[in-house]
Amino acid sequence: MKRQFSRSGNRALLSGGRVGIAIVVLAVLVILGMRTFLPDTLVFLSRPLLGVGSSLTAAVGSATGTFENKADLEAERDALRLALLEVENENAVVRAQLADMTKLVGTTPAPDARTIAGVVARPPVSPYDTLVVEAGQKDGVRVGAFTYGTGGVPIGTVSALSGENAHVALFSAPGRETQGWAGEARIPVVLTGAGAGAFRATVAKDAGLQVGEQVFVPGPGALPIGTVTRIDTNPSFPEAYVYIRPLINPFSLTWVAIDTAGL
Repeated sequence: MKRQFSRSGNRALLSGGRVGIAIVVLAVLVILGMRTFLPDTLVFLSRPLLGVGSSLTAAVGSATGTFENKADLEAERDALRLALLEVENENAVVRAQLADMTKLVGTTPAPDARTIAGVVARPPVSPYDTLVVEAGQKDGVRVGAFTYGTGGVPIGTVSALSGENAHVALFSAPGRETQGWAGEARIPVVLTGAGAGAFRATVAKDAGLQVGEQVFVPGPGALPIGTVTRIDTNPSFPEAYVYIRPLINPFSLTWVAIDTAGL
């Protein structure tokens, strides 16, 4: 069967096409006419569209700039974080030093007759029962100067010097003998170093010395240096053997005070 087409429909399509072409041609003629005879009017009418385009371009440019600067901002943020961490570490070091020195000299300034020195070496780096400290001849330190640890506890004397450093020989060095006293009665004793801060001594069995009493050395005056931890006796001997634990561990010290008075 042959399909039938409506002639009226075709005519409508052709008519619509002609109208569309006519509208396009008319619009072109109007634009050309305005461009030729009324150019300012054409610019005025197109200004809103141009403004919208400029705004879009600026927005895109701003967003692009933001993305380009993101890496710089992140780098700056990381640099600030690193600087903050460095400051926090420096503060931690200062706090630790302040705590150590407060234990050493208390909350009041150290006497002018004492030089504060940091410990730079201890056994096994330094000789046995010897501390190397960061103070020497340039600081007024002299051989034989008494040296004190935390709380003013005497720990030894300066045995050797250089311009920058001093060696402090501990009272507890094996075999070293130091005059002192024991107990509340201040019983005269000779302390013999047993190493690592410890001492031994002998007293009369009937002297009345008790475990837990303190032992002293000249400082000026009588300065506590240790505590009696054990007393051994033997019926065959008139003397008792006394074992003394140091008040402080000399190898844990980070700062010492060196007496420079009268030297």
